[in-house]
Amino acid sequence: MWLIMSVKKDKKRSCDFLERKWNYDKGLGRFQTFPQLANFFYLWHKDLTAIKSNEGGGITETTYAQLWTDIRNISSRLTSAKLNGAHVAIIGEISREWISLFFGVTSSGGVVVPLDKDYSAENLAEQAKHADIKVLAIDAKDRKSIEKARELKKLLPGLSLYISFGELDGFENLRGYLNREDSGVEFQDIDPDKTAMMVFTSGTTDISKIVMLSHKNICADVNGCIASMKNDMYPTGVEIPILPPHHMFCLTASVFTQLYYGMTLIMGGGIKQFSENMKRFKPMMMIVVPMIADGLYKRIWSEASKNNKDGLLKKMIRLSNFLRKIKIDLRHVLFKSVIAGFGGKLNIIISGGAFLEPEMVTRFEELGIIFLNGYGITECSPVLSLNPPHAIKLGSVGTAISGCEIKIVNGEICVKGDAVMKGYYKNEKASASAFEDGYFKTGDLGYFDDEGYLFITGRKKNLIILGDGNNICPEELEVPLEKQSLVKSVFVVCDEKNGQSLLTAKIFPDLEHAAEIGVTDVQLALKAQIKKLNLSLPPYKHIKQIEIVSRDFEKTALGKIKRYVNERGDGTYLQV
Repeated sequence: MWLIMSVKKDKKRSCDFLERKWNYDKGLGRFQTFPQLANFFYLWHKDLTAIKSNEGGGITETTYAQLWTDIRNISSRLTSAKLNGAHVAIIGEISREWISLFFGVTSSGGVVVPLDKDYSAENLAEQAKHADIKVLAIDAKDRKSIEKARELKKLLPGLSLYISFGELDGFENLRGYLNREDSGVEFQDIDPDKTAMMVFTSGTTDISKIVMLSHKNICADVNGCIASMKNDMYPTGVEIPILPPHHMFCLTASVFTQLYYGMTLIMGGGIKQFSENMKRFKPMMMIVVPMIADGLYKRIWSEASKNNKDGLLKKMIRLSNFLRKIKIDLRHVLFKSVIAGFGGKLNIIISGGAFLEPEMVTRFEELGIIFLNGYGITECSPVLSLNPPHAIKLGSVGTAISGCEIKIVNGEICVKGDAVMKGYYKNEKASASAFEDGYFKTGDLGYFDDEGYLFITGRKKNLIILGDGNNICPEELEVPLEKQSLVKSVFVVCDEKNGQSLLTAKIFPDLEHAAEIGVTDVQLALKAQIKKLNLSLPPYKHIKQIEIVSRDFEKTALGKIKRYVNERGDGTYLQV
């Protein structure tokens, strides 16, 4: 039904897509470099809207033709300044300027180094030095970011060029190269094996390393995503990138792949205007991490409760589930008001970046939204697997995407293919140890079932080996722990005391929820919850000790706990 409605609403775009899909099947649409991708979307989509920017109360639209022209002008500027091979740090939210600069840099032979805008100026400067940055670009749109930009210029003197996404003293205004006539300078012929990006790893288990990804690496991953979905999904319409651009999942899945399809990307407002943007621009697809998916689902029930309709919604879900058992699907009717809260057209949500509760897939599917869980890692550009839309398997991260070869070696997931990184920047030792027999060792533990679906069981570095020889993936304990009502954040470690191995749950409690339900002794209540959980586990997996901390753990932008910086041991200990 969704596809038929899309075709009726925009026959030209849908027919173009079908022709493009046919060409892709013949190998005519594949690309190996970013200038090739830019030329591709100009050829196919030049009259369509690439970006709608919702900033300052007004909406500005950028066509694919204008985006392509902006990219050529930026590329020409960098080439004329002999900066066509420079390492360029980009700091800021995803935006028209961010995307234009990215393509401009990579199309001129430069290397983009995306940095986390929420880091302090000191941390950003340290990363910039580590990555040998020659050009600094920052979206300085408010007082805080303007101050950070000025501080960074002091901390990084002598760079070749300082760029701002707007007027700022001492910085070149990137917007001066947007909305201008085409420079007429053709893109360079880029070697696909040339480095296009240098990306800092998230650092959840160790100090961050810099991953070198070539044009071929990233484009192979984008091509793999397209080829794996081509027979199941025809995404024509709107998508709102919400993830931070210093994470590859945002760029590969939420930007590059969508530009290939000719989608309209909605920029501006960030998390604050996300709800408003959904209702206004009516996305058909969303790319999220589990933390955002969980927030979206809670919002559904919050709205229902606010309108005294949560009981009715529960009854409708039970009714719908019963009807579907007898081949009657009325979800598009029964949950029309729920989908309206997301704009009314939301059809598919794709999640990656962290562990996802299998129940989340079912929850959205009950409401008529296809929820696809996948798996990836920065070193592989990053997508490795995805659940097929019409053959979803709960608990699995799907099947390997096209062009990606995955095998399990001693329980570890190992990968080979064009999407696998060149190596770690200035770290030959780490690069060499990351590969074995031509396969990249992800450090993740998992297995395949008989149908080729991949399941993740944990992280190799996190594996706990007890004195009696039993092995435990802490993630398998953290999942049920996170479901406890008084637990806001948790991770499990093994403490050695008096020659004994004690499984310890480090917990940041949900004090707000405790107050709501009238719990006054949080420590006692947590202890009771853990004791009850232990009854469902084999003895060697019992949590023997709780450490209650007073402040939340340091996390990545995707919500994952940075284990190696959080093992501080300064909380209140309770024996279970």
